[in-house]
Amino acid sequence: MRLSELNAIVSALTIVIEENVPDVDDLAILAISINQLGDNLKSIVAQRILVNKHKDL
Repeated sequence: MRLSELNAIVSALTIVIEENVPDVDDLAILAISINQLGDNLKSIVAQRILVNKHKDL
């Protein structure tokens, strides 16, 4: 997937969330969940880097 495609998806998702989650508390919970997703993705990237380095040895 290209970076431009990911940026478009994030922009569209932001608009959908903004229009459909009017409650501030729900929006805050959603923001926390998205941050957790980001942390999980960072962990996956780190694991894949380690696996790839191990394969190169």
